[in-house]
Amino acid sequence: MMRALIWKDLRLNQAVFVFAAIVLILPYACFTLLHFYWQASDQTSPGAGLGMVLTAAFIGFALTSIVACGAAGNAMACERTNHSAEFAAYLPVSRTPVMISKLMIAVLLIGVMWGVNLAVFLIALGATDATIGQIKKQQAEPIIVSFATAICLFGTSWLGSSFMRTPSRAAIFGLVLWMAVLLAMISYMAITIVDKTDEGAKVAAYYLYVSLCLGLGVAAVITGSVIYVRRVRP
Repeated sequence: MMRALIWKDLRLNQAVFVFAAIVLILPYACFTLLHFYWQASDQTSPGAGLGMVLTAAFIGFALTSIVACGAAGNAMACERTNHSAEFAAYLPVSRTPVMISKLMIAVLLIGVMWGVNLAVFLIALGATDATIGQIKKQQAEPIIVSFATAICLFGTSWLGSSFMRTPSRAAIFGLVLWMAVLLAMISYMAITIVDKTDEGAKVAAYYLYVSLCLGLGVAAVITGSVIYVRRVRP
């Protein structure tokens, strides 16, 4: 039964997979073309190629958040758009394995994207002369922020998909909740960080944002899953 559900969700998410593949390849393709152009015009410098790869990986991390929003928003709401939810409601199948199948597909997609970007990032970083201290200071924090943002957008969009009629509305719902967190953080930083050289306040804001995003994302996934399983209407 689970295998049939997974195949069904793979078919329902074909458009999301295509979009994810484009988003995954696009940064590296653009920077590769840019590198060849600069190389042909003798405008490149030693190590520029590795720098471009690292930059493309950072962009890939950020774009994964958009895919997470779309994948989670599409997970359950897509069946209401094509009216297959009404048909599935009459089948003798519990909603719990249906929800687990959808969650597995969405998480696997985001995990693959993160895995590819992280592998490219680590390989490129290993070819540079960066020290462990530099890695922690310059690269770790943006990656963690991108990861927390992806978790938040995934969770809030998953929550929206559990009761909204269309994937686009579910994704917008997720974006709005994440923007509320972002606006709260901007307000907090405007109030607390009076001196721009105050590193302690910046670190506190960093940890607060990551904690809020992770907490909201996980809570939203749990809430959305419960709503979908217990929902009477398709």
